[in-house]
Amino acid sequence: MNMSIKPTAPQKRIHARFYASDSGNEPVKEALLELGRPTKTIVGEDIRFVEINWRVDRPYSFLSQT
Repeated sequence: MNMSIKPTAPQKRIHARFYASDSGNEPVKEALLELGRPTKTIVGEDIRFVEINWRVDRPYSFLSQT
């Protein structure tokens, strides 16, 4: 049997959302879209890194106080 294993995308721990005003405008997202390609790519990679790698458990400072 010839079975190929497909790599799976990492699961996001949190999902980033942009601020939206009551009228539905997303000023932060709009400002990011106006940036040039290299900067927009770096910011997008940073947001993705946080979505995948951010710790969702209790903060370290809380654990050290117990």
